[in-house]
Amino acid sequence: STTSTPDDSVGFFDDAGTLLRYLRSVGWDVARAERRLHRTAAWRREFEVLALRQGAKHEIIARENATGRLYVRGFDRYGRPVLHVKLRHSDLGCHEDALMHVVYCVERAVACVDFPRADSPGRAPGHRDQAWQRAASSSADVQFVLLVDFAGYSRENRPPLRTLREIVAVLQAHYPERLGHAYLINPPLQVVLLWRTLSFFVNAGTYNKVQIIQGPEAQLPNLLKDVFDEDCLEHSLGGKNALPFDSEVFLKVQPTEGSVYGAEFDSQLAASQAASLAASLDASPKEGNDAAALGATAWVRVGWKHFFALESLFGGGAGQEAPLW
Repeated sequence: STTSTPDDSVGFFDDAGTLLRYLRSVGWDVARAERRLHRTAAWRREFEVLALRQGAKHEIIARENATGRLYVRGFDRYGRPVLHVKLRHSDLGCHEDALMHVVYCVERAVACVDFPRADSPGRAPGHRDQAWQRAASSSADVQFVLLVDFAGYSRENRPPLRTLREIVAVLQAHYPERLGHAYLINPPLQVVLLWRTLSFFVNAGTYNKVQIIQGPEAQLPNLLKDVFDEDCLEHSLGGKNALPFDSEVFLKVQPTEGSVYGAEFDSQLAASQAASLAASLDASPKEGNDAAALGATAWVRVGWKHFFALESLFGGGAGQEAPLW
């Protein structure tokens, strides 16, 4: 049996999906799974994950996130939130801050599927609804997808090896079975060779989750079409979502029950644009300009639904060895 504390009880020891993920990660060995759960609970207290989720260290998170190097945006065809990694942006050089930012973004990705709502603005529109609901309906299988863009990558931009090793260790130990797939987009040859060498050391289940995608930008949507809708992919990956990432929106806009947790960037951007539109309509002349007031009223009556149907607002179209993640 397990016990909980105020720091780790919510969605952890009392969540069947969490228990199943830890059991699967150790080959259904109950004793080992319980030990791993307690180690994770201790780590979450030591790392102060709850405080991080409640806004602690905001200045550090804001500084790291402003680079646009890591954020949660959109869902794949299976309803899994996508964690974007842009390696063209330089690492800021602080090991502790970089690790904290990774944990923050992983917690954001996990929250998008751990706490779904039927009316959540983070829900993907159109044909992705059924996939999103399938993922949300099974707490045992909620995972995120990693989309790593190597465009503009250089050794100078790479985080220190110490930081990379600790990120991998944290994900392996404390987020088991969370990674659905990782797609490495046009990695340099040395990265490809290194990953192939690791096939002898990495758990087969984890190794098979990582796919290397190589091709010109214009062909990327076709290469990724089985997983990502072209309307969802960012413009830099050959997709149709041309709206740039905005760290201020990602960190501050709270469309999901007054929290950023449970929302990804596209839903936050839609909420931000809707709020700006509503504010501009409220500021429209109420008297003295009947034509303008009538025009605004007619736009609301006829155009409001059309405004929210614009898909561009949402960035998408209608064994004993534990696995690495």
